[in-house]
Amino acid sequence: MKLHFPGRSPRHSFRTQLLLSSFFVSVLTLFLLVGNNLLLASRHFQAEQREYALEQGRVLGEVFAPYLLAHDYATLRDTLDNLRQNQGLRYVIVVNEDGERAASAGWPEDRALPESDVSDVDVLHSVFPVAIEGVIYGRLYMGRDTSRSAEVLRNLLKQSTLIGIGGVTLLAFFLYSLIRYMTQGLVRLSEASRHISMGDFTRRVQVEGQDEISVLAANFNRMIDAVQNRVRALEDSEQRFRAIADYTYAWENWFDTDGKLRWINPAVQRVTGFSPEECMDMEQFPLNLVHIDDQELVRHQMRQARDGHSGQNMEFRVLHRDGHCIWCAMSWQSIRNKEGVSQGYRSSIRDITLQHHVTEELAYQSIHDPLTGLYNRRAFERQLRQTIEQFQRDRRPVSVLYLDLDQFKVINDTCGHVAGDQLLIELTKILQAHAQQGFLARLGGDEFSILLHNCDETQAMRHADVLISEIRAYTFTYGGRSFYIGASAGVVRVVPGMDNFTDILMAADTACYAAKEQGRNRVELYDENNEYIRMRHEEFRSIGHVTDALSEGRFLLYFQHLEPLCDEKPKHVEILIRLRDFLGNIQAPTRFIAAAERFNLMPYIDRWVVENVCRQLAEWQKAGIMPAVERFAINISGASLSDREFPDYVHEQIDRYQVDASRLCFEITEGCAISQLANALNFIKRVRGLKAALSLDDFGSGLSSFAYLKQFHVDYLKIDGLFISNIDSDPSDRAVVHAIVQLAKVHNLKTIAEFVSSESILEVVRELGVDYVQGYARHVPEPLEH
Repeated sequence: MKLHFPGRSPRHSFRTQLLLSSFFVSVLTLFLLVGNNLLLASRHFQAEQREYALEQGRVLGEVFAPYLLAHDYATLRDTLDNLRQNQGLRYVIVVNEDGERAASAGWPEDRALPESDVSDVDVLHSVFPVAIEGVIYGRLYMGRDTSRSAEVLRNLLKQSTLIGIGGVTLLAFFLYSLIRYMTQGLVRLSEASRHISMGDFTRRVQVEGQDEISVLAANFNRMIDAVQNRVRALEDSEQRFRAIADYTYAWENWFDTDGKLRWINPAVQRVTGFSPEECMDMEQFPLNLVHIDDQELVRHQMRQARDGHSGQNMEFRVLHRDGHCIWCAMSWQSIRNKEGVSQGYRSSIRDITLQHHVTEELAYQSIHDPLTGLYNRRAFERQLRQTIEQFQRDRRPVSVLYLDLDQFKVINDTCGHVAGDQLLIELTKILQAHAQQGFLARLGGDEFSILLHNCDETQAMRHADVLISEIRAYTFTYGGRSFYIGASAGVVRVVPGMDNFTDILMAADTACYAAKEQGRNRVELYDENNEYIRMRHEEFRSIGHVTDALSEGRFLLYFQHLEPLCDEKPKHVEILIRLRDFLGNIQAPTRFIAAAERFNLMPYIDRWVVENVCRQLAEWQKAGIMPAVERFAINISGASLSDREFPDYVHEQIDRYQVDASRLCFEITEGCAISQLANALNFIKRVRGLKAALSLDDFGSGLSSFAYLKQFHVDYLKIDGLFISNIDSDPSDRAVVHAIVQLAKVHNLKTIAEFVSSESILEVVRELGVDYVQGYARHVPEPLEH
């Protein structure tokens, strides 16, 4: 059976081959049958002739024996002539026992005797003995005429041939009809397969019957349906693949196990300027496009990929078609079939040129100040840590100079931040000119620091003096106005045991702060034995306690009575705050309030106090055990007073705990109220709206206390303790307190005397008409929660 391949036509169709082969076999069989019959007939006729000749020869031999015995050859000759004519013999010859011819008929005299048992075309030659009772007297040569048998055979052959031709004709017609009928399904299958080979999957084969060809046709139709569905799925898959691969932003590649490029998507042209076709023609792709300095890196990657290893985000440079350089990032992964055999690897390449430049820019910006171009705090911290590590190895002297500008805020407030930025830019040039041997950085605002290698504290102090002199000699001009500025500096030398970056920078900052507080435009050396430095360290340690106490809930609420000097007035209390340290000891406010104010932690403390007082009042109210106290006074710091969101926070806590605001009294110091007049007036207005009371603390400490009293709509004046502590022995203090009491009465305000520490002081303030007293003489503070 010959197979039919698309694009190649067979010499003969299967139907023709089947018909010809069947016809050939049938004709061959027919002719073999006819030939065999003719052969059998011929052999039968020959056998009959021989058998008849044998019988005739035996009889004639007995007949002719007397003639030979009597030598009557004339009679024998006549007998032979009659016998030849009557028996259809061609010739008859009788010879005596000596082999001499006695008589013959039909055989020439001069011709040799015929050979026995030899047949010619129409003659059967036979030799028989002439004998009587077993005595041989001669031989009989006889040639029997077989032409009639040959004619019969020829007629039989002709008849058989005609019958064979007719049979072959009928057989051919029958075979053609039968094979055509039987192969019509195969023809339809062949025609359908031809259309399918050309991509036409709509053709189907008509199924008739349940024979093998019909089953084959039905299976063929199902196979085509499956193939069509598979082709559609492949087309959809290819379409999705093309949609993803051809239009993806990344430049995608597929390399075989030898590293030769097998497929590449169009994104390569956007990235490199070379078309996919051009890339496919490159012998050593992608090395042809890689920057020469990165080719070895990419070669190594290709070897790793061919060995089955994966990787990602390998950065290298590619040369664009027009010559400019592109930064790329490559990720690659091995490709394997279902059996796990490697099919090569794929790689995905992204253009990260912009990202690379941005990263470089960000890296620069991450360690540089955007305004001055100097190193920033982060870079300084890193450099200082490295320097500390080096110092621990070689012990070479290292000093840190911390510089803070004086009067910088004046320029910002007077001319705006643009002027301040311009001043910093110009001062940077001065600092760079005198700090070439050190690591100069801007730490923030108007603060700078210089890390000096191989420089002891004496050299660092001289260096700082030079810088301060240069800054003081500089005149800043902006908007037609001239400004003179100064600077304060702190110097610290790194010594063994001082290996913490934070401690070093804090020490330098502390020394600089000391220089400011002791006159400015000077340099202070950090000395941990200095009293001022020791106090600052104490404040720094307090900061840690405050922040930890806030996060760990170690603050405590205390209270102290404000007792009325007239029985009919209700009792008040002032809320105080304490801190429980790690050892469980209770610390007074003097240990941490100053540090909290300096480092702006008071707003957090004030909020904690407000929330917890409101929570405690709510718990008492819920339990039905509210103390017999009219008001609870809460101190508000200046930092909270300047916080515009603080009044909203107070309002939220009152609403949250459903507290009667009239039971609360907020104390603000006179100094803070006057220095932040607008904020103070806003706070007073908001508190008034909540129906809470207000108290002006430390009244009388300022020179303009009486002048501002009209603007402060408060309920209580708490007289500054400086006037109370010696009132029993100092007439001037007594006069001031008397004036305050009289003023309060004019404004219908209640007065409170704090620091009442003795009975003599109590008697004096009672005589002067003070409404409430507060102090250890009447009540020692105790915890609010029992």
